[in-house]
Amino acid sequence: MCFDHSSRIYVPAVYAISTSSKQDMYTFIFENIFRYFLNSKWKFKYVTCDFEVSLQNAIKKVLPEAQLIELDENQKKELVESLEELTYIPLNMIEEKLKKIKVHFKGCEEFFKYFQKIWMRKYSPQIWNISSFPDLSQRTNGPLEGYHKKIKQKNWT
Repeated sequence: MCFDHSSRIYVPAVYAISTSSKQDMYTFIFENIFRYFLNSKWKFKYVTCDFEVSLQNAIKKVLPEAQLIELDENQKKELVESLEELTYIPLNMIEEKLKKIKVHFKGCEEFFKYFQKIWMRKYSPQIWNISSFPDLSQRTNGPLEGYHKKIKQKNWT
């Protein structure tokens, strides 16, 4: 991802489709991305990726100056679930909960700077927190899912 100065947020910079998940392939992809698409003036301070040894080794080889932030799938899931919890706890508890999440996930400081800037300031919790809406306590991804859930809960016998 890279920082887009016009929108002031981080956006995906490059996508790659691969037929292999071996370190040589990842190294080849990264080296070519940097050679053909990215200016040599780019400096990478932090890199995050899946918990895949061959991918991490390729990143370390191609970007030796960057700090690799390593989260395995369980840690990523736990982080996402912790952040999702912020959407339905009372507004006055969000800051304290976020502090606890930050302490638990050391090494993710850059991500939390982004989260603070975008999801706590640009789009304040009053916009995305649903704790004051009792009808949304089902916390579905959309009205259609909520409708299907209600239908499933009906006793049709």
